[in-house]
Amino acid sequence: MKEGFGCQENVADGETFLLVAHRSRIELTKFGNVDTFFFFTHFPSLTSNELRAYSGRCFNHALHARGLRPPRGLLEGVFSYAVALVDQAADETIEAVRNVAAPKHWSAGEIQVVYDLGAEKLYYFEKTPFWGAFYYDGLRKTIQRLLA
Repeated sequence: MKEGFGCQENVADGETFLLVAHRSRIELTKFGNVDTFFFFTHFPSLTSNELRAYSGRCFNHALHARGLRPPRGLLEGVFSYAVALVDQAADETIEAVRNVAAPKHWSAGEIQVVYDLGAEKLYYFEKTPFWGAFYYDGLRKTIQRLLA
C-alpha cells in the first residue's frame, strides 16, 4: 500500500488475514490522531451475514492492535476497512454492502468493502447516513484512491 501504511502478511488472530495495513497519524479533518487499518482476506463465496461478522472481527483486531492509547474520542479515532476478496460475490452481498450501513461505533468507523475477483469490481457503502455524514465522502474517496 501507499500513503505511509506499514503492512504485515498472514496476520493470525483467531483467523488469518492475508494482509493487514496500518497507519497512525494526526488528521485535522478527524480532529486528532487516527489509526487506520485495512484488512484483506480471501473468501470463495460470502453472504452478507458472513461479511458483517468478518468486519466485526477486523474492527476488534484494530482496537487491540493499536496498542495502549488514550480512549477513543479524546483526540483519538480508529477506522477499520474490512476488505473481502471474493471469487464471485453474490447479488445479495453486493446489495447489502452498497445499501446497509456497517455498525456504528464511538469515535471509530467500521467500513465493509467487497472486491469481486471474477468481475474485477469494488463494492462499498454508497449512501450517506445522517450520523457520521461528515466522514462518509472521505471514506469513499479513500477506498477509491487506495483500492480501485
